[in-house]
Parts: sequence; C-alpha cells; structure tokens
Amino acid sequence: MLYYGEPQESTAIHTDICSPIATDPTWSGLSKTERQSLEVDGIRLWHDLIECLQPDVVIISVAKEHLEKINFQCLSPWQKHEVVARQNPFSIKMCQLKVGLTKSTLIFGQAPQQPFGTVSSVDKKSIGKYIAECLAI
Repeated sequence: MLYYGEPQESTAIHTDICSPIATDPTWSGLSKTERQSLEVDGIRLWHDLIECLQPDVVIISVAKEHLEKINFQCLSPWQKHEVVARQNPFSIKMCQLKVGLTKSTLIFGQAPQQPFGTVSSVDKKSIGKYIAECLAI
C-alpha cells in the first residue's frame, strides 16, 4: 500500500475512532445528531477492530478530546516529538498501549478540521519517515 512515499511490505488501513464504519458523507459532513448516534456503537467497534488486528503502530490525528475515548491500557508516559520546525512547530506524541496480548505504539498528531490538516504533503512524508526511524520499521 502506498501512503505518501514508496510502497512498503506492510499494509495500512484508515479508520475513525468514533466509528470504523464508512459514511457518506464523510464524518465532517454528518450532523451532530448523526455523529452522536454512530458513536454509541462505533467506539466499541473501533476498539474491537484494533484488538483483533493488534497493530504495531496506530497513528491518530483527531481533536484532542477524542483521545479520552481510547480505552486501552497505557504502558508508558506520552513522549513529545517536534517533527515540523516552523513558527508554530507541529509536534506528535507517542506512548505504548496494551492491545490484547501485545503492545502497540500510539502516535497522536492534533487535527484541526481534518487529520494532519495543518501540515503539507511534504511534511506528512517527513513525519512518516521520522516515525519509521523512531520505531525502526
């Protein structure tokens, strides 16, 4: 699969923490009532999906309050990494989670309106390379 760079042997999927079910229109186009309705079962479905897949890495770019919806046990404190140097630097935070019987690295980058919405495609590539180097993947 190709995400902002060269093809890799690993694969990736995109899900939304409030509901892994695809919507049309996309999440931001749904009414507040529709989003709240999907969240009732959606958050549990997302956790079930992550527990089933037991990924090595989960990259999440959402409004900060959505982090509170993640119910996996945190195994390490958050570590902040400044990844895009600019007047208002863009940072990511990493921590280890217990997902099923394994550990997953959770990487968080705050999203204003859309995931990683304040960084360019070039910056997204450099963030991905930085993450790969940190995790030696």
